[in-house]
Amino acid sequence: MYLITASLLNSWRYYLDTHDEDMWDNETGSREEKAWLDFIQTLSRIRTEPNEAMKAGIDFEAAVTRCIRGDPENSYLDKRWSERCVEEIARELDGALLQCKLKDKITVDGEDYLLYGILDGLKADTVSDIKFTGKYETGKFLYSYQHHMYFAIAPGTEKFRYLVCDGNNVYTEEYWREYALDMKIVIRDFRSWLSMYRDLEKLFLDNWIAKEW
Repeated sequence: MYLITASLLNSWRYYLDTHDEDMWDNETGSREEKAWLDFIQTLSRIRTEPNEAMKAGIDFEAAVTRCIRGDPENSYLDKRWSERCVEEIARELDGALLQCKLKDKITVDGEDYLLYGILDGLKADTVSDIKFTGKYETGKFLYSYQHHMYFAIAPGTEKFRYLVCDGNNVYTEEYWREYALDMKIVIRDFRSWLSMYRDLEKLFLDNWIAKEW
């Protein structure tokens, strides 16, 4: 049985989206090259130190959690974001189950896969995920596999919300179960693509074995 996470599928998707495109970032160079290296690291399950953007996301989520718990105000204030943003998202998640670890097993073409994810918030029929970004544009997470994956592992839920902070404002992106992708089809496409590249397929088969059900 092989483990499948949203981060693995998103890394693959991001590489495909940048492949063969003339995309250049003044700070990081070729976006395609960076996406390729990130995908290889993901397939290899190489742990790397979080960059500044990742650290900000982790810290912001922790700040929201402290606010929900009713910790002192100075425990969640930071120059990177406004107090209002933290409190707004905390209100949205008040009463929700936080950091829910969910998983589900599915079979695709005779092979078993373990879908796994950690939900930032689960309340009634709604899954919420906290995001922090330096710049937000409408539909930023439209092509993410995260909401599709979480619908698969959280039966009974009907809505998925990205609660996004850019430091000064909070934005909400909502997605509905009725429009969710079939994860069996997504996994079939992923494995079919990997099968064209023996070295990449071997990295997946060697490193993504699910250790438990």
